[in-house]
Amino acid sequence: MKYSDYLRVTPADLKSVPAFYFMSLRTFIDYFIFHKKFKREEEVRDLIKVRVNGIVFNVRKGNFIHDIQHYLLRQEINVRKWFNFRKGGTFVDVGAYIGAYTLRAAKHGSIVFSFEPNPYSFKILSLNVLDNKFDNVKLYNVALGNKECEVFISTNFDETHVSSDGYKIKMITLDSLSLNKVDLLKIDVEGYEKEVLLGSESMLDRTDKVIIEVHEHNKRFVDTIMYTHGLVKEKEELTYAEGSIYYQQLWDFSLGAALKSRRNLITAVLCTVC
Repeated sequence: MKYSDYLRVTPADLKSVPAFYFMSLRTFIDYFIFHKKFKREEEVRDLIKVRVNGIVFNVRKGNFIHDIQHYLLRQEINVRKWFNFRKGGTFVDVGAYIGAYTLRAAKHGSIVFSFEPNPYSFKILSLNVLDNKFDNVKLYNVALGNKECEVFISTNFDETHVSSDGYKIKMITLDSLSLNKVDLLKIDVEGYEKEVLLGSESMLDRTDKVIIEVHEHNKRFVDTIMYTHGLVKEKEELTYAEGSIYYQQLWDFSLGAALKSRRNLITAVLCTVC
């Protein structure tokens, strides 16, 4: 991403003008000239409202550069090109964080189901939806997995994990939504993709496209379950240094039906032979 991309970010209201330009100057000097590392602040306070491509976002003053980089999708320059939202389409955002994709989809008129378990991130996500007056977004402050129960989550800034202690939160499955059709399903759950997919097998049958961050230890499982539901790999991108990989999967209903029919027929034949 070029430095000029940051010029697309402007203060969203008069109240935010002084803080925005002060933090912009300070960030330019510290981050781009002296290459200092910034302290990361997760708590929701000292918010600055900014506008990017007509969308209002809330930025934490203590986390100024990180939040702006997230809204600009700085670390997903190629992956972000795979997203194509349409008016009236259904977008399911699993691991929405503070809403970079949720808000873009809402602006394009998609019907959005957005999930974020981290209470701090969820608060900013909610404020972002409220400030943009989007009425086509349904927000869920829950974890997603392969069963419905209560779990503990631990938070480490922009990473959230199911753990043995921490914040107690409700877990549900994607299948519990009983959506008729999903145009695009995005999953970014920090290594918990296996459990999320096991709880969404019915939804996968009715999904056109899936873009998912896959950790190396889950890669084979994800390939298998996608194929099982007629989803074929189209693109793959190494995005982060820790080895996370994004897949774009495209669903063809006729192909999916054919694959399922063929598998069912083969299974039936094998069972008869046995």
